[in-house]
Order: sequence, then C-alpha cells, then structure tokens
Amino acid sequence: HTLNPRTQGMESTATTTILTITAFFRLHPVKSMAKDKMFSKTAITVDAAAKIINKKNKAPQILPPAMEAKIFEILTYFIIYSFLGWIMESIVRSVSEKKIINTGFLKGPVCPIYGIGAIIMLLFLERYQNKPILLFFIAIIVLTTWEYLVGVLLEKIFHTKYWDYSEQKFNFQGRICLVNSICWGILGVIFVKYIHPFVKDLVFKVDIRLLHYIISIIAIVLLAD
Repeated sequence: HTLNPRTQGMESTATTTILTITAFFRLHPVKSMAKDKMFSKTAITVDAAAKIINKKNKAPQILPPAMEAKIFEILTYFIIYSFLGWIMESIVRSVSEKKIINTGFLKGPVCPIYGIGAIIMLLFLERYQNKPILLFFIAIIVLTTWEYLVGVLLEKIFHTKYWDYSEQKFNFQGRICLVNSICWGILGVIFVKYIHPFVKDLVFKVDIRLLHYIISIIAIVLLAD
C-alpha cells in the first residue's frame, strides 16, 4: 500500500521500481558485495529514496520548451504540406498528361519541395498576410529562388532533371520560368491568407499527444524512404 503509485501520486515508473527495491532491502537485510556489513533497516527510507531519484535521475532538458514546440510545429506542417503538394501536383500532371502520374522522387505520397516551400512561406511571408500585393511579389521572388536552387541541387545529386521549362517562354536554364513564377506568387497569397489558417485550425483540434505519435511515426517513415 505504501508503494502504490495511485495513493502516493507518483507518475514515474522508474521511481516506483527503485522504491520497491528499496523497501525490499529494508525488509530483507543482505550483505554488501563491497563490505562485509549488513544493510541496516533504517539505512534509507522510502521518502529519502524518492528525493534521490527525483533529483538525480531527472531527464536533462536538451532544448528550451519553446524551441522544442517550434521544431515540432515546423515538422508537422512540413509533413502536411508535403502530402498536399503531392496531391496537387499529381492531379495537375495527371490531367495535363492524360495518365496517372505519381510525382516526387520518394516512394511515399509526399513532395518535400512543397513542404519546405510551405515552411519558407510561413517564415518569410506570413508577416505580409494583410498586404496581398506585396505578398504576391515577395512570394514570386522567394519561391522562384527556392525552385531554382532545388532544381540545381537535385540535378547535382541524382544527375537527372525532375522538371524542364525549356519549352516555356521566358525561362532560365529550363529550371524556372515566368508563368510558373506568377503561379508561385498567386499560390503564396492563397496559401498565407486562406490555406494555412484553415489547416492551422484543423491541427489545433487534434489531441497533442496523438499528434506527437502520428508525426513521429510519419517522420521515421519519411527518413527511411
């Protein structure tokens, strides 16, 4: 009864385990391996053991709570928008090419370029939410630059082009073009003003513990992919 976590209000399994062992030695004295002496029944009390465990075995705080929350928030939206971006691009390309297209270079239903692009928009564009004209032009600059850098990076790593705008007017090295840049600007405005606030409200309705489990599992799967 003394060691019952419910009656004592203990939440740590480790603490309960150590206290159980401590109580055992209090009731059953044994010889020390280091010294030929008997453990005294009064050598250590359950309360003292609890204080030692809580003080010595407390998990270290690696990152400040606010930073941990921010990293988790970024990871959550990265996964969500990578999936939504995959849906959007797969539909657009499937319709234009009149066949089922699975976009992206991963096996799973995600396009990381959209996830990272969304995070970039949240970090750099959200502050201009109430200035749609300025938001439009900044989105063009930021997202077009991102598309170009990703294009160069993927070509260097995988030695292949995942998109080519060479046939489009006003293109640069086939990696970016004016039409796409305008689309990025429009998407930036729609994303910041309408899409993200809606998604954010949905995310806030999910139980935080359940969300942690889901995002952690998906993150592991993505890393394996």
